[in-house]
Amino acid sequence: LNSTKQEKATLTVYDLQGKQVVQQYNLLNSGENRIAVNCTALESGIYFVEIVSGNKKYSGKVMVAK
Repeated sequence: LNSTKQEKATLTVYDLQGKQVVQQYNLLNSGENRIAVNCTALESGIYFVEIVSGNKKYSGKVMVAK
């Protein structure tokens, strides 16, 4: 995740029914960033991830396999 300046970001994970299952807040630095998510409490399956930072919004799908 690239950021042009230091800013706060909110990462939210949703299950297939749209229920929020994880939410965490991160501080992004200027440049390339990586955000780790603790998935130990999640069941195996497909989830949707949304990251909101300033006026930017990123979304995607992830698969958790245990």
